[in-house]
Amino acid sequence: MSDESRSLAVLLRQAQWALDDAAFDIGAGRATTGQREQLAAALVRLAQALHGDEQPLIIDSRG
Repeated sequence: MSDESRSLAVLLRQAQWALDDAAFDIGAGRATTGQREQLAAALVRLAQALHGDEQPLIIDSRG
């Protein structure tokens, strides 16, 4: 397993744990806005890691 694969595996496991905790806390009405924002940011970082070097598609609706 490469270093990149190991790092991605760690991020995936951390996301799994965070999602498990969030499902419990959100379901019980105990999750704060800050906790939800922190989870969302972690999931964005995970998505970026999964995409790797792939360039994002940016659609500008302003113009």
